[in-house]
Amino acid sequence: MAESSQFATALINETVTTFSGGAETVSPTDGISLIENWISALHSGDESTNPIAHTLSELRMQLQNGTPNVGQIQTILEELTEQTRNAAKSVDGGEQLSLIELSDALKGFGERLDGKRSGDGSAGATVAPSVGASTSTRNDDDSIGASGAAQQDGGPYNSGYGN
Repeated sequence: MAESSQFATALINETVTTFSGGAETVSPTDGISLIENWISALHSGDESTNPIAHTLSELRMQLQNGTPNVGQIQTILEELTEQTRNAAKSVDGGEQLSLIELSDALKGFGERLDGKRSGDGSAGATVAPSVGASTSTRNDDDSIGASGAAQQDGGPYNSGYGN
């Protein structure tokens, strides 16, 4: 059991690291590899994770498409963000914080795909046709994830994310 928990923690950390970078640094192949690891891990868990595995399968299909639909990818990422945040409510301690951080990373990545974090107001005009084609940039003061939330408001996770 501890081995599966360590695997889950490692997978969460890998995913947060991957999606905390710029959208242009994540290729569809990177995403597919992570998704396959997640689907495998979720299928070895309980049935409550099936909806998340299904949503990940939808995302994998989009990324495997020769011309992924960025709007569909954003919608799927929003759904994954919500599912992850809901999953965080059912666990405690470090697992909960890890899932919140994962949720924040997914949300931030989806926003960068949409151009909302680029500061140019283009709302995604620079993104197409592949996930790796975004030209949006991240401001130095734009922190992502739970650690970014703490930096923004000076306290541990009192940023109002998800409220």
